[in-house]
Formats: sequence, structure tokens, C-alpha cells
Amino acid sequence: MRRDMDELNTNEYEALLYLQNASRPQVTDNTTLHVATRQNIANSRKRANGVSSQQKDAAYYEKRRKNNESAKKSREARQHKEQVIVAHVSELKEENMRLKAEHKLLSRQSGELLARLYNRSSEHEN
Repeated sequence: MRRDMDELNTNEYEALLYLQNASRPQVTDNTTLHVATRQNIANSRKRANGVSSQQKDAAYYEKRRKNNESAKKSREARQHKEQVIVAHVSELKEENMRLKAEHKLLSRQSGELLARLYNRSSEHEN
């Protein structure tokens, strides 16, 4: 049973006009209209175009091979860079420990020299 155009809501009316303009058969009931509208929306969306098995020729496989090699090279370069950074951090930690020890030694020697200097100046005053 077909409803009059006045009974259709805005979405249904727009979908009906779309279907008529697309030279498709007129929709005769709400269920068909709803399904047709969902199909039109789904068809209008962009989808990732996968390559069918018929289109997978030598050029496609060569492109995939090059991409795989590039990805592998990129991963290896990143891992190498991380290893270099880890080694550098280790070297810096060792140098930091050495410098701290040297600072402690020099501070102690400086304190001893200042104590000697103070003792000598106090001896000369007496």
C-alpha cells in the first residue's frame, strides 16, 4: 500500500526523490525505502580498494616487495639508532660517576689545603 507524499517524513521524501532521479523503480512501501536508502548511503561511502587476485600481477608484487624492504630497512635503522642512544647513555653514566668521584676527591683535597692554610696563618699570629 503506497502512502501519499504528504505522509512521508523529510528523509523518506529525499530518499524517494533520489531513487526516482536515479531512474530506479519507485518504492512502494516504507521497508523497501529504508533498505534502499541504507544501500545508497553505503554505496556512496568511499571504501578501501583492495586489489583483487586478478589484478595482482608482477607490478603489484614488485611494489609490495619494495614496500616490505623499505619497512624492514626503516625498522632496522630505528633499532640501530636506539642502540646507539643506549650505548651513549651508558657512556654518559660512567663519565658522570667518574666526575662525581673526581669532584669528591678534589673537594676533600681542597678542604685539607684550606685547613693547612688556616693552621699556618693561626701559628704566625701567635
